[in-house]
Amino acid sequence: METLLVYNPNAGNKSFKSELDSVIEKLQGKGMTLTVHRLASAEVFEGFLGARDRRRFDRIMIAGGDGTVSAVAASLLKCGIDVPVGIVPIGLTNDFAKHFNLPGDLDTAAGIVLGGDFAEADVALMNGRGA
Repeated sequence: METLLVYNPNAGNKSFKSELDSVIEKLQGKGMTLTVHRLASAEVFEGFLGARDRRRFDRIMIAGGDGTVSAVAASLLKCGIDVPVGIVPIGLTNDFAKHFNLPGDLDTAAGIVLGGDFAEADVALMNGRGA
């Protein structure tokens, strides 16, 4: 399973980047083939997506908080990418993840992504931004 892992190095307590190698090891151990993208800005992320074959990824995992989820979702919409998205909530509030009762631990989140147990959420663009 080709998976894009997008992470925000500034989300939450900034500890995710120090755990990145361990995270990659766990996800690869669960059968995921990973491409990792460090989220610097929406524009850079959209450029990254535009330079790739859009059918390349079967799944996208977002490690970050509500702002990261919003930025990545808006970029996916703008680029016309429609694949399942998993969230590893590592932000400060994680309201979106809480609404869907998403787990905060990587093993459970990866299991959900691999198992295909997804819920649908409405998303929209307003004035060029995700809403």
